[in-house]
Amino acid sequence: MSTPEPRIGARRARLRLYGAKALLPLALASLLVACGNPGQTRVAETDEKVDKVAHYSGNDRQEFLEKGAREEGKLTLFSSTGNPAITEMVTAFEKKYPFVDVSVPCCVNSPADVTTRAVAEFQSGRGDIGVVETFVSGVNALRKRGMLTTFATPNASLQIDNATDPDGYYIATRSNQRGLAVNTDRIPLTEAPKTWEDLLDPKWKGRISVAGGEAATRLVAYYQDTQGDRYLEKFAKQDPQLIEVTTRALADMLISGEVEMSPTITRAHVLKPISKGAPVAFIPIEPVDSISTAIALPKDSPSPHAAMLLIDFMTSAEGQQIYVNNGFDSLAPDLMKPEDRKTKLIVMDSKLAFRDRSDELADLVATLFR
Repeated sequence: MSTPEPRIGARRARLRLYGAKALLPLALASLLVACGNPGQTRVAETDEKVDKVAHYSGNDRQEFLEKGAREEGKLTLFSSTGNPAITEMVTAFEKKYPFVDVSVPCCVNSPADVTTRAVAEFQSGRGDIGVVETFVSGVNALRKRGMLTTFATPNASLQIDNATDPDGYYIATRSNQRGLAVNTDRIPLTEAPKTWEDLLDPKWKGRISVAGGEAATRLVAYYQDTQGDRYLEKFAKQDPQLIEVTTRALADMLISGEVEMSPTITRAHVLKPISKGAPVAFIPIEPVDSISTAIALPKDSPSPHAAMLLIDFMTSAEGQQIYVNNGFDSLAPDLMKPEDRKTKLIVMDSKLAFRDRSDELADLVATLFR
């Protein structure tokens, strides 16, 4: 049974969730491809149209996109951005472009679902997704399946270099820093580690907590890539405690004093409590892991003009300010916190090989944190 689609004011972004039925067409889609699916010609034609729109750079680019978007009339956005940020973003976009009706049927606050459901949608042959916004790792997963196309937006020049895929498959829309945080009631800030080497001090043995799942595997990848395997071995000897909870839940445990410190805390989860006097300090240790969400264009988007308008809007100063107002970080220097402009950031999942290492990383987590 489908879920009702609420609207934002007169044009509220729809938050309909696709159920398991979205996976049913997969076998049929595969069979049609194997037998020579007549829809292949349509997709090829659409790809050519999408590519032209995605890279249009004439002086009349804005007018060109708006004219096409008027004809399209609607846009389906798959996004992992939660409310109220995505609601405010869509509302502002529709106010600026009232001739485009934006629906958001997937997957608010569920980044993993974006990739899974997008794959099901693409392979079903429906081709309804106009644009996708999710973690860089998810974008790269879709890219490796050949489901995305490159595009160009003038706003790429507004962001730091590594915010845009060098091959042109995505541009970052928002970011969060993940790193070391301590409960200052249990560890005075003056005594807290200031470098990753400091974390290896014997006095921290048994006092380090690590969130489970993606946070643990990402931490291992981060240490492996920035500190080396030898560091990982030393870190394991500190007897870090693996707690199978989300980073947000671990942040709550840190705030309450249930845990003393963790190198898997997302700054956005503690920034507001800190501003209200919570006994927590976030310590950015360079290079700081930037967990970035990016926007990408499906190669057979049914509404490429509207999609490019949304890409431009989300990455503009106006769109980025909406995310900043909702507690996210921008990778546009003009909107970054003063201290962040001088911080060296690294986007761990920007490498295509990151997801390919998932089994290896999971094994390392099991070995190091047993």
